[in-house]
Amino acid sequence: MVYLGGLATYTLAVFLSAHPPLHLEINQMECMMEALIHEAIGEDYEGKIAVANVILNRVESHRFPDSICGVVHQPKQFSYRNGIVPSFVIVNKLDQDAFGDVISIAYEAAQGSLSNVIGKLDHYYNPDKATPSWASHAAEERYIGRHRFVRLNK
Repeated sequence: MVYLGGLATYTLAVFLSAHPPLHLEINQMECMMEALIHEAIGEDYEGKIAVANVILNRVESHRFPDSICGVVHQPKQFSYRNGIVPSFVIVNKLDQDAFGDVISIAYEAAQGSLSNVIGKLDHYYNPDKATPSWASHAAEERYIGRHRFVRLNK
């Protein structure tokens, strides 16, 4: 879960007031923000987009839930959701530029206008931290930042 502090809430409100209304419900954008903050906050802009692309690729796949929140909250899919890392972050402690990236990417994802930098890849992991058992089933791969992005043979 992400708790938006005062400055972060203000930043999000200003961003949304300056852009066209979302095509999806705002909670879908918030779920994408949550995942990006926990899974990609240390990555550069392209790395954050790649993590968002994995989520969107899963939304489009018949093997996963059909909404951003459904994918993000699916059990055992993201490390921050299964107890490996803390399950909450207070956004006021994040770098404002990084938080700005998260807002922008989540908005574009919710609008359906986010560029795809990874094609149909649907999983990722940080090989410096762990190599999941499913990693050996990769059909294709690409490294961006600290993450290895893969498409599984299923």
